[in-house]
Order: sequence, then C-alpha cells, then structure tokens
Amino acid sequence: MEIEDEVDILMSSDIMAAQMSTKSINFIRAQSGWIFREDRKEMVGSFQAEFYSINGLVLESRKRREHLSEKDLQKNKAIIESFTKGNTQDLDPNGEPVRRPSLNPPPESCITWEDYINSPEDNVPVLGRELIEKETSKFFKATVAMVRKKKTKRMCLKSFVML
Repeated sequence: MEIEDEVDILMSSDIMAAQMSTKSINFIRAQSGWIFREDRKEMVGSFQAEFYSINGLVLESRKRREHLSEKDLQKNKAIIESFTKGNTQDLDPNGEPVRRPSLNPPPESCITWEDYINSPEDNVPVLGRELIEKETSKFFKATVAMVRKKKTKRMCLKSFVML
C-alpha cells in the first residue's frame, strides 16, 4: 500500500481514542445452584478454581470527526454494512481503491495571535473547523477463574493451552 492510500484511509476515518476504565471495578464471588446457592468452584485443567464475577468494567471511547465530509460518513457506514454482508473493499473498475477528494479549507479565522495567546485555558478559540466529538461508554461483565495455589508462569501457560 502506498503512502497516499494510507493517508487517505486515515483521513476518511474517525480519529478514535479508547480506554478501559477500572475505577468502579469490583469482584464478587460467583454463585452456583438454584435453591441452595454456594460459591462456584470447578476444575480448570488440573486446578481447583474459584470463580469471580467482575462488574464495573467500562470501555470509554472518544471519536473526532470534524475532518469527515457527509459523504465520508455515509461511505464509512456503507463499508461497515458491506463487511457484514461479506464484501471487503470499494475498488474502481481498474481494481484501485477509490480515493476521496480533499476537503474545502476551514473558514478564515478573525482571531489575532494576541487574542489566542491571552485567551483563558478553559475557553481557547477554535482556529480551524469546529470540533465534532462523540463519546461512548460500554459496560462489560466478566467471569474469572482463580486458584489460590501459587503457580509458576509455565503452569499458567499450560492451563491456557488446555482451554
């Protein structure tokens, strides 16, 4: 892939940052049984494991998309739909990836350098395009099996191979 193709792909996609928040994470013993509930224990490989439910895992993602045109947004949506249907790429009749045209430049700014430098930190003027941001949070639950017996790295790797 040539550098122009890579830049085109990057500039026609959301700028995204994601992180897993563990601020509100908590571990609770997993329970088994319908009427007579007890802490869940099972054999995992050759080890007696205790199970814990993990609650409070949050995947936080932030997207910026002021560099995307309306056509880019529609194209990205169509690409996602085509992936679900089995198609993999938009190509022109010659088999080359379709490149997008450049965006129009942002409107001319009337802010002076002095205004920009002297502006308060919490209200910095926008010099280019207005920011278009989207923040999402997804909550996850997980179940983990843990063993009280101290293990070596080799023993743990053996257990993962068995799973």
